[in-house]
Amino acid sequence: MDIQDLTAIIRRFRFTDSEKAKHGYKRILLQLFGFLGHGKSSFINTCRYVLDGGDYVNHAGADSSDAGRTTSRISYKLTEDIILVDNRGCGTMNSHETGEIFAQLANLLPLDQEVEWSKGFRLVDRIVDAETEIQKSDFIFPIFLYSVKMGIYDTDIEDLKQLLDTAKMLTGIFPFIVLTHKTHGGMSRIERKFQDLGAERVFALENYTPEDHFKTRGRHEDVLKFFHEIIKEAQFKVEQVWDPVQGFKERKQFVLKFIYDREMKSHRSEREQKTHAEQTFLVKRLESLKFQAEAQRQEDKRYFDEEMKRMQETFEAHRRSDVLRFEAEMKEYQRQLKKARKDGCKLQ
Repeated sequence: MDIQDLTAIIRRFRFTDSEKAKHGYKRILLQLFGFLGHGKSSFINTCRYVLDGGDYVNHAGADSSDAGRTTSRISYKLTEDIILVDNRGCGTMNSHETGEIFAQLANLLPLDQEVEWSKGFRLVDRIVDAETEIQKSDFIFPIFLYSVKMGIYDTDIEDLKQLLDTAKMLTGIFPFIVLTHKTHGGMSRIERKFQDLGAERVFALENYTPEDHFKTRGRHEDVLKFFHEIIKEAQFKVEQVWDPVQGFKERKQFVLKFIYDREMKSHRSEREQKTHAEQTFLVKRLESLKFQAEAQRQEDKRYFDEEMKRMQETFEAHRRSDVLRFEAEMKEYQRQLKKARKDGCKLQ
């Protein structure tokens, strides 16, 4: 199919135009997620540029830095039944940020509102409060965007696998992978990495940007083929008679359990850390007491040694004094004895 045919198919797509409407789904919610700075905003602008058919507009506020500035769940209407959602990206894979990602991905948080990274059970409260604002008739379709420029390392694999597997459990669809900056180099290696992680569909494309938005057939075809595959996948999945309300309940239960398990693990970790800290304190306290006892023993020994030395010096001084006095007395006695002999008298 040429560009015109693909564009027409995508624009005409309606869930409500066929028997599939009996399932209750009314539109596709394309859940765009990933890490900060991988070009989600540029991808959104590219999609709108291709499907709108007009001039390039920087709808998502993209710039050349790919700085990852989006902090809200922002929705973009591409057609009547296709909504693209730019979810807030995560900077790390800690449990608090992934909890937020899963809550967004499961469509448990309202669209077009600020996203906060909540600690504790605050995320549960936000999910409960938002339930009346959520359209349960949305068909959730996960799209994971990754920039080839960022590379991929073995240390990233386990976190990526957990993220993508969880997205599949939440939505029933293994995320479509979109690799941006495909001409940067190393794209084939990264594509194989994602395929090894279980990705069935990997799409490589080059975004239009505010600096480079000259229309090319290749870029347009890449984007249109991507959306055509999404429509076919959604139609196939809906044929499996999914219940949107039940699907929402299951996603909600999954995320709430994740939060509960996360907090219990955090609590156990804190308790173990506290116990370890207390044990460490006791060990250090015992070592301190031993050190103090040894220091006191050394001090007592030093005091005893000094006292013994002082007593010995005092004794020696007395002894010498006694000897001198005795010698003086003996000299005086001998002098008197000598004098008495000389005088011819006895010494009394």
